[in-house]
Amino acid sequence: MKKQKTIALKVCLRYLGQSLLVGFLCLLLSLKSYSYAQLPPRYTGLAPNSPFGLEFGYSDPKIVGPVSQELGVKWVRGIQVEFDRWNGDPKILRDRINTLKGYGVSTLQTPFYPSPWKEDKLGPPKNMDAYIQKFYDWVAATHDLMPNYEHWNEPWVDEWAWNGGTAEEYRDMIKRIWKKVKTDFPNVNLIGGGSVAYSRDIMYGKGNDIGYVDGSINHAYAFPSPSAFHGTLMQLKLDQKFSKTQGKAGAWQTEFGTYTEMFSSDKDIWVARTIPSSYLLHMLAGHYAQRPVRAFWFNWSGHGMHDIKDNNAAKDAYKTMTRVLEGTKIVDDVFPNSKSMWGIVFENDYSADKRARAAVFVNAPFYGDIGNPWNPNGGSQAKGNLPSDEYSGIMSINEPGIQAYDYRGNRINNLNNIPLNPVEVVYIVADMPASKLKQILQNANFKLKTEVKVTALSLSGPVTKGRTIDIKLENVVNQPRSGKLTITPPNGWNLATNSIGFENLQPGEQKIISFPINSFSTNSNNNYNISYSLSINGKSSPQTGSWKIQSAYAPKKTINVDGNLNDWSDVIATTMGDGAYKFKVAWDANNLYFAGEVADDNHAPFPPFNPSFEWFRKNRVDGAKGDDNRDGLFLNIDCMKNNPDDLLKGHSHYEKALAADVDYEFFATYSTGNNSELWRYRAPGTNHQGYYPTNATLNPPLMKMNATPSGGAEGKIQFTRAGNQTIYEGAISLSAIPELKSQLNSLKSGDYYFPNLAWRVNGGNKGKKFWTIESGQWEEGGYGFVPQWLSGGLENGGRVISRWAFVNGDGKTLPDTATGLQK
Repeated sequence: MKKQKTIALKVCLRYLGQSLLVGFLCLLLSLKSYSYAQLPPRYTGLAPNSPFGLEFGYSDPKIVGPVSQELGVKWVRGIQVEFDRWNGDPKILRDRINTLKGYGVSTLQTPFYPSPWKEDKLGPPKNMDAYIQKFYDWVAATHDLMPNYEHWNEPWVDEWAWNGGTAEEYRDMIKRIWKKVKTDFPNVNLIGGGSVAYSRDIMYGKGNDIGYVDGSINHAYAFPSPSAFHGTLMQLKLDQKFSKTQGKAGAWQTEFGTYTEMFSSDKDIWVARTIPSSYLLHMLAGHYAQRPVRAFWFNWSGHGMHDIKDNNAAKDAYKTMTRVLEGTKIVDDVFPNSKSMWGIVFENDYSADKRARAAVFVNAPFYGDIGNPWNPNGGSQAKGNLPSDEYSGIMSINEPGIQAYDYRGNRINNLNNIPLNPVEVVYIVADMPASKLKQILQNANFKLKTEVKVTALSLSGPVTKGRTIDIKLENVVNQPRSGKLTITPPNGWNLATNSIGFENLQPGEQKIISFPINSFSTNSNNNYNISYSLSINGKSSPQTGSWKIQSAYAPKKTINVDGNLNDWSDVIATTMGDGAYKFKVAWDANNLYFAGEVADDNHAPFPPFNPSFEWFRKNRVDGAKGDDNRDGLFLNIDCMKNNPDDLLKGHSHYEKALAADVDYEFFATYSTGNNSELWRYRAPGTNHQGYYPTNATLNPPLMKMNATPSGGAEGKIQFTRAGNQTIYEGAISLSAIPELKSQLNSLKSGDYYFPNLAWRVNGGNKGKKFWTIESGQWEEGGYGFVPQWLSGGLENGGRVISRWAFVNGDGKTLPDTATGLQK
């Protein structure tokens, strides 16, 4: 009986053991199933190549550490030791660095600012030798723990942190630091600069002794747009080209991001939405440059409109982003040709979760407080600093093994209807190779408000029978599109046809559709209203919009530059500001002529140019070429296929985000004392730099040209004031624009050449106006008009892609589309 009980007990125990084993296995399976049905776990260790930083200011590392762990922050700037008061004791530095390392946080060290200063305000140190020695001592104390050091915060010439200092003094300082520190500590990273413009203009100023950095700083406050991607990629390209170590330490965006006052409503939500998309654009730039990017979102607390401490949506966005992306590396970009969207695929690097990841979002053109006057395709382009929703829509990727999450970490269950809101990131987590996930996204079905971008080009000459209304179409999504374009011409016009179809327009492909004019009626203001309807096969509702087109052409005609515009009577003017501003262009074998009329009750001129640049240095920030409140007339020309200063030409994203369309930029100024001057802001060989008096002289030289009211080797310039008008008339010698000269002099009688040209007015009764905006040929890209802080952004006029017809004749003949020279 006892034996039977023992056997029964063993059987019972065996059954129980088997049950427990089965139950344990089921639990493991369920846990595995559960873990792969949610976001990846957070990575808590050090991640020295992570992009995820946050600016905390002078906060105690014991406060910074736990917050960083919660959010997934891997980089902070500074260790709460004030450089000027540091007594040389290594222990406090090392203790604070190690405290942060214990939380998985790396540090960019900030050994600045010293005192006393050269002047009575913060600026270059009075005793440079003492500063460099103390910088060296800081490095000696910490180089083995955390080897990254920032030279100086915001060293803008003659601004708050570099008062009385020059560009050359800054270059000399970082050179001396380099030579002293690198002799004993060759592996540390010295990080310099303060913005992309600062790197280009000063730290890497052409013709100077440059390159004494391992990486660069940028304060990249910007909406997540194509021009933001351009800024970071240009920053890295400059480092690679000009740094002594080819920018091995990468880009350091020590202050970056959006802030509440950038938006007019839903401010906290917009900031939150832009956190992941901002990081992704910087990360993608780093991927293409094969350099690390560390970006420090500004700010946690203590800076008002920048703070995210009490913004729950922003904290969710940051936490979700770091959970999904920390521990991965970019494999590829999915949509390099599609201007409406971004898609980036990642594979595991050091995450515990081996699944592939992806991030997808649609662009949101940010027109700022000017809004979009053309209101294309029915999207919302509200004025008052709200991003446009013209590329919003849905994405469908219903494939097995895929999960989707919104930017705050909420699961999206319906994969056939994934919402795509402006710059709002959707995360994809997939149990498959990254290459397969990329293929799925490439073939995903996107239904967006705008799938084909429509742009009306300027008329190529005076309105006449047979001239064409030319409309440029561009596919901005991931798959080919076919459809039909229908336009409604101006009142009193009759076209050969009002509708033309298009077939199989590929992603990124541009096509010009031309509508010949049969009959017409002209007006005196050279403004003609058209509207369009674009139907796309398979799309339920058409895209619609309206435009105002003008004739924009330059006939061959010699002008007597005397301030009297009678010579121009037979040339049709382009206009801006409801006719308040007028502009004409002509040419002959020797000169490019221009004439402008600007309604301006209160003319506010620049002082005459002086090489010391004293007035300008005191009235500008970071390489901007002037004060937007001062009057003047800009002329930008894009006439070269390959500009040697265009460092990103040939990149896969060039047309999508990186184009530098301006080859030449000139500025006509009616200065104080009635001095007429013509300035050169850009030309091939100037490296897009701004003028600084201690920089090397460039070839050709920047700023004042050899052009006077009586003439000069580079041109002639005349100004008059008549009532409330400023009249500009000038000639720029074509020897100063040799590529344009070559093209124009090759034209036979009646031939046309189509470069891009744009003008801009500063001041005037209608304020600052850009031809790119007024003509509707308006698109975001790389370099545009100066000033060049995010100059390719829409609010600053965007790219210079506004077509201008140059004709060897009076413009009344028609271009031969088969032989007409394009830029």
